[in-house]
Amino acid sequence: MATFLKELRPFWDNRDVAYDAPFDPERPHEALRMLMSRMASLLKTAISNKEKAQIKQKTNYDKHRSDIQFELNDLVLIKTHALSKAAIRYSQSLEDRHKGPY
Repeated sequence: MATFLKELRPFWDNRDVAYDAPFDPERPHEALRMLMSRMASLLKTAISNKEKAQIKQKTNYDKHRSDIQFELNDLVLIKTHALSKAAIRYSQSLEDRHKGPY
């Protein structure tokens, strides 16, 4: 399949991946050790990138939110969520959206 005149390769095609050392068939454990250490470092990098992204998402979300502290005897409105019921001829759109103040 070609997209914009460039052939898409499957995910298992790793021609662009450069390994640290060539594979020696007499010592496969060395290549395995290097591969495992590389995978561990990639996992650490992925976890740190995920944590950075979560922090950034939280700060962006919190920009538009305010922390409201309620005191004793404050008047508040309670949000209601009424559902329409055709059987008893009740419409949600005519119901109050909030009840209170309490």
